[in-house]
Amino acid sequence: MGFNNIEKSTTIYKILKFWVTKTLGVFYQISVDDQSDVEEGESIIYAPNHQNALIDPLLISYSRKGQTVYLARGDIFNTKIIAELLYMIKMLPVFRIRDGYNQLHKNQAIFDKTMSVIASGNGLGVFPEANHAGFRRLRMLKKGISRMAFQTEINYNEELNVKIVPVGIEYDHYYWFRSKVHITYGKSILVKDYIDEYKKDEPKGLNALNKAISKGIVPLMVNITLKDEEYEMTNYLTEVNFNKKNIDLGLTFADRVKLDQEIVKEIIESKETKLELFDNLISKAKEYKTALDKVKTDDYSVGVIANKKSYLYFYPTLFLMFPMYLVGAILNFIPYKIPYFITRKMPDVQFHSTMYFAVGGLVTVPMFYTVYLFVLKAYFGIGVALVLLIGIGVLGLFSYEYFRLFVKLKRINRIKKSDKLQSIIRLRDEVLGMLESL
Repeated sequence: MGFNNIEKSTTIYKILKFWVTKTLGVFYQISVDDQSDVEEGESIIYAPNHQNALIDPLLISYSRKGQTVYLARGDIFNTKIIAELLYMIKMLPVFRIRDGYNQLHKNQAIFDKTMSVIASGNGLGVFPEANHAGFRRLRMLKKGISRMAFQTEINYNEELNVKIVPVGIEYDHYYWFRSKVHITYGKSILVKDYIDEYKKDEPKGLNALNKAISKGIVPLMVNITLKDEEYEMTNYLTEVNFNKKNIDLGLTFADRVKLDQEIVKEIIESKETKLELFDNLISKAKEYKTALDKVKTDDYSVGVIANKKSYLYFYPTLFLMFPMYLVGAILNFIPYKIPYFITRKMPDVQFHSTMYFAVGGLVTVPMFYTVYLFVLKAYFGIGVALVLLIGIGVLGLFSYEYFRLFVKLKRINRIKKSDKLQSIIRLRDEVLGMLESL
């Protein structure tokens, strides 16, 4: 199955999807909020924001049924073997000017194929921003997604009822192992509602549908429209605000996304209505973050001390569980670390998670665990070997969480022992006071 039959469901893709999505569910802690009104088999175009390279389409596959086809940058289809592999995992190339003018003529065949994909009912994934960027901001949408939607509807005599589903993807960290991700599917946009305007005036029709898609995505994500230092500090203030709200409530990451959306809206509005407060808030946030960086700690640690939250009970836990941590770390050190060493020097940090997941989740961990299985089987038999192998996997995850807890306690102790503690707490109180006054 290659380019010509990419819209057809295949058994090999079903197997690959099962493997990849189950692995992805271990790599990230994923939550999904499906507010869409579409059913399986409809003619659907998914339109997500795009911040994290190839992980974004994998998350759509993780959270939807069927065998969705995605558009990807054409330069990665640079050899026949790679191209065939990418077709197998349901990816189609889109060529840009930077890929060479001699490649642009291929886009017509791709465009024609997308119509078949949409009509097949498996779904087409299009990232309307066209490329990825590690910012919590929706960038200007390209018109390709609207053009595909209109032309497909017209080509099938307006009988498909093509729907565009806006999608918001939010990460608490793009590439850390076991980071949290929240995916929100919004209400669908019916392409037919805009087709008359498109027929009368093509540019106006494209702009109208693009505007509707943008309006559909924005409420599903954290959209910080500020730039440079104002962007950085506003993004940082979402963390401070969440830590304040989450002291006793035990909020989920989905809750955090909503809190972030609310505080970002208030901060941006303050720039228009309370400029002096906005400027002071950005300045004070920078001063506070700089103070924390100098002590090598974070806002969560300051919040624990400032709110007199008990954390001493963690120490007996760390002491008693250290042997389990040590065993798990030794058995999983190489398969966990190889992906890190391979990816850490990549210039595009948004590809770190893709490579870390691909190398670790799909290569090194399965390879090492296969070796463990054969060795254990030789000594204990297949039944006991499988139980022990599951134990090794659980110990690996435990060791990782143990290490994260150790680092967290180290940061808390660092600020507690610092002679800057009281001044940092005062800075934090000032920042929180300003946030409250918004």
